[in-house]
Amino acid sequence: MIVIGLVGGIGSGKSFVADHLQALGAARFDADRAGHQVLHFPRVKAALKARWGDVIFDEQGEVSRSELAKFVFAPPPKGPEDLLYLESITHPEIVRLLQQTIEKCHQEQIPLLVIDAALLLKAGWHIHCDEVWYIDAPAEVRWQRVQQRGWNQDHWKNRENSQTPLDLKKRKADRIIVNAGKVEETVAQISQAWQELISSG
Repeated sequence: MIVIGLVGGIGSGKSFVADHLQALGAARFDADRAGHQVLHFPRVKAALKARWGDVIFDEQGEVSRSELAKFVFAPPPKGPEDLLYLESITHPEIVRLLQQTIEKCHQEQIPLLVIDAALLLKAGWHIHCDEVWYIDAPAEVRWQRVQQRGWNQDHWKNRENSQTPLDLKKRKADRIIVNAGKVEETVAQISQAWQELISSG
């Protein structure tokens, strides 16, 4: 089985690439979804409550991601410190889920697993990958896309600044998928890469 990790700027289209690989027959590990999942774990909730108290919990006793974001994406120095604490609690749990997914894919003889994770390099999860793909899109295109999520420019910049710099992501990549033009052009690159990997694997 081949494991592919996707990196790129926010709004570059990592999820689009993962969607297409999934349509071709790949399994998928969505780190954002896993990150949401681990916030329901009692041991994670206890650790977060110890730092921030009840203010980050909703009426059902679950973690409110919007309240948590107010802390972890706040300006320096407090925001980055809080983000590091959050990651120190959630990342080991996400890795456990990733390892379970990899093992399950091996057992089911799935040819390819794609890891869709904004923090792939920063968290060190690329060590589980056979290839890292950089999804390339210019800043103006990415900004248009994130506006559709309802983000303002400060929020977008703060999120990007909390991740690995784009030039480093690009240097670490084994393959570059350009996602700045027509959808068909991006799909063609993904399909070609899929064929190369499956035939070589």
